[in-house]
Amino acid sequence: MRLPGFLRSQPSNEWASAIGVGVLVVVVYGVAGLLFGGWSITEFINHLSVESVGWLLLLVVSTIAVVAIPIIAYRQFNLVIPLVVFGLVMLFWLSIALRNGLLSVETIFGLGLYAIGLGPAYLLVYLGGGVVEYLVRTGW
Repeated sequence: MRLPGFLRSQPSNEWASAIGVGVLVVVVYGVAGLLFGGWSITEFINHLSVESVGWLLLLVVSTIAVVAIPIIAYRQFNLVIPLVVFGLVMLFWLSIALRNGLLSVETIFGLGLYAIGLGPAYLLVYLGGGVVEYLVRTGW
């Protein structure tokens, strides 16, 4: 059920809030790594190169996109499939971690990097599922 136009937030606000959630995920991941994962800022800075900065930016943007796109698809277009896929992906990685005994402070950060490395695959599934849902709803 869609709310009347005057009750819905503006599209720019929806995009900003969804991107904000993605940024929050990145910040929480970074802070948790510093507090619980034993990450060292000085070691990070000592190993910094142009290539590593590029990869880091790519991972940050990919993380924000993987988190924000299902939220935007649901809030803007009432598409549920991307949000369901996102939830299933999170449950999948959690079950992999639990099954293999990887749900510890030492390993969860590496698993998180591996999971976000597959971000482009998630985006393709979001796109495919969203298009199919949209076409079914509109009657092709």
